[in-house]
Amino acid sequence: MEEMMLNYQALSHGPIQVQHTQSVDVGGQMLQSIKTYVLVPGDDVTEQPEEVQQACNAWWTPQRIAAWQGEIERIEHILAIA
Repeated sequence: MEEMMLNYQALSHGPIQVQHTQSVDVGGQMLQSIKTYVLVPGDDVTEQPEEVQQACNAWWTPQRIAAWQGEIERIEHILAIA
């Protein structure tokens, strides 16, 4: 028996954290594989599950994308000065 669970969480500053948990019964013992990653505004999500694509499209408003890009530029500027 194999089960797949998908969890995601929208983070306040823009990114969405995704967690795929795959459970497999091997000889009566359940084994789990967990993959966690973060998607940021502007990432290509076409290969993501439909549920994650919908969450990204709803969460990543034009204002949130602009704020995320502004924050990245601010950090890059600080690092260039250092």
